[in-house]
Amino acid sequence: MKFDQVALLAAAVAAVLSTSSAEGAWEPFECVIGGVLLLVVFAFHDFDAARRDRRVRAAVSGVLALLWCLVWAWPVQELVARDASHVPAWLTGLWVVLFAAHFAWLAKGVPGWARPGLDRLVRGLRRPRRG
Repeated sequence: MKFDQVALLAAAVAAVLSTSSAEGAWEPFECVIGGVLLLVVFAFHDFDAARRDRRVRAAVSGVLALLWCLVWAWPVQELVARDASHVPAWLTGLWVVLFAAHFAWLAKGVPGWARPGLDRLVRGLRRPRRG
């Protein structure tokens, strides 16, 4: 197993253990745990592998979405949800949106996913002006 796969697997296991062992309301320290796990994944994972293989892209997107949900669980509970019974629904919706966003981000640059018109526009914005 590669080092980046170990980092991803460890982050996934830690996030699952953190969410499954939690009882009662979310605590602010769980946001710190999620943030540190995100740093571990972004520091040690090879995202090029996720860009090449759709299965790896889905796995990485799922883990990243789960970690972001761990980061946002306490703020969602405190600021958004009306009571504790609404938190799981909010976090599930957040996970779906973040999964799709990470999957699209990792798919950027993969043949078949590119949008040539948008790429030309962005390249045009990056050109230095001739004086």
